[in-house]
Amino acid sequence: LSFLDSHVFPASGIYSGEKTQNTFARSAIAGSIAAAITSTAICPIELFKCRKQVAASQLSIFDIAADVFKHKGIQGFFRGMVPTLCREVPGNFAFFGTYQGLSEVFQSWFPKYEKTSTLMAGGFGGMAFWLVAQPADTIKSNMQVIQHGKYGNMNLFTFCRTFHAENGISGFYRGIIPVLLRAFLANAALFLTVEESKKLLTFS
Repeated sequence: LSFLDSHVFPASGIYSGEKTQNTFARSAIAGSIAAAITSTAICPIELFKCRKQVAASQLSIFDIAADVFKHKGIQGFFRGMVPTLCREVPGNFAFFGTYQGLSEVFQSWFPKYEKTSTLMAGGFGGMAFWLVAQPADTIKSNMQVIQHGKYGNMNLFTFCRTFHAENGISGFYRGIIPVLLRAFLANAALFLTVEESKKLLTFS
């Protein structure tokens, strides 16, 4: 996600020093627009990641790329693009919107605890992302892993319907608890680092 963060953060306005202009809607919409653009680069990279994680043998990235191109052509590298967009756009809307909104609320309630407010807002922002994005991420990952056979030829709607029939609603949120814990810790640290780095750059 570091590649995505490096593109989405500036567009969201979080790096801007003008907090008064960073309303909930402004940050949320800017973050989701940036995520829509970067999804084009994210989708092929995540396809390689998902395929490599489930590969029975030690396939190289080149082996995976050759297999995808052989069976699906160029469009094969963008399998899962729609669920990637469905994950990134609403997910980043919730991510940046929650951070911005809670950051302002916490700092107004606890003005003496700015770092703690940033940690909490960042952590809850990360959790908000995955609460919204987890179903789409589950579909994306499964679509990218299953490239061949009857599942490999399904369109998005049929794949979702089949996945729901086999796994139920809970299947879309499988593993959500550790995902939320990781998201809270990682994004609390992420946003605190961003805010403290801004201060250092301002004084330098």
